[in-house]
Amino acid sequence: MSFRWAIPERRVGHRTLPLIPPEIYLEILEHLAPPGEELSPEQTKTLTRVAGTCKLFCHIALPRIYERVNVVGNVYYRHDNVYSNRGASLCGRIIAREDLALWAAKCVKECNVRNWISESEGSWAVSMFAERYASSLRRMTNIHRLTFFACFITNEHWRTLMVLGALKELVFDRCGFTGSIQLKDGTQPTKLRVPSIEVYQAGAHYQVLAKVLDLGRLRSLKTDIPFAKSLDWPLDCALKQLHIRDIAYLMQGHRSTLNHILQRTARSVVELKLSLSEATQFPGFEDYFQGSLPDNFQNLRSLTLVVDSMTTDRLEPREV
Repeated sequence: MSFRWAIPERRVGHRTLPLIPPEIYLEILEHLAPPGEELSPEQTKTLTRVAGTCKLFCHIALPRIYERVNVVGNVYYRHDNVYSNRGASLCGRIIAREDLALWAAKCVKECNVRNWISESEGSWAVSMFAERYASSLRRMTNIHRLTFFACFITNEHWRTLMVLGALKELVFDRCGFTGSIQLKDGTQPTKLRVPSIEVYQAGAHYQVLAKVLDLGRLRSLKTDIPFAKSLDWPLDCALKQLHIRDIAYLMQGHRSTLNHILQRTARSVVELKLSLSEATQFPGFEDYFQGSLPDNFQNLRSLTLVVDSMTTDRLEPREV
């Protein structure tokens, strides 16, 4: 789509006034909705009204309106205002191939998808439209962060994720997964090359996600012990940031899993954060734990222990 606009003319009666540079209009809109902050419902309504005045304002305001979108799959969710409804509305218009919606899709930088899970109430409707909404995500070619919360990830989702070349951060929170992944021609997909992954409380068939990730290209991982245990780390691991939570350190299984992960990632990790359960609160635990770290932590610069929601930053130089 070619989106054309021109600077608005300014007149008083029959007299033409000097044009205002677009940069001035941009400053005004940034005052209404400061960049870098999530829009409030009121700011969204204001920018929507501004976008409807002329093509120039539409060109400036639309990317800000659709910079972050939320798509809720629960058919009983109340879409009773512009703020909560715009994500679902955008996806519907993308599916309908409306020109302005296709242009707005390229403005999306962050998308949060919630409650697209087949076991939920109203699942017959969710199942009917889930794949269509997943296909609309393909049009968001400049998306940087994509979050799935309480969703069931199907083959259509995987096909979409494989083609989002600008995707930097991918989050799965309380999601289930299809038992196998196949592309439309029946072949297995290539590895999912996303620099940053977060996985929490993964449901059915989470091993599918573990197998499809390209761990050699992963730079940041935030997850819990069950998913971390399913990963087969390569020898050329280049992970820089590792956060693991829900660790019951006094349990032999958790301790063995953690030690294995740290051994395989020690050479590359720069920032390590571990969240441990309350059972590990005994005198001198921090010193004990730091002394138990693998000797091959060559690049570690930050070690944070979270014990019973209390954060402790510990990193002391070791003698070589």
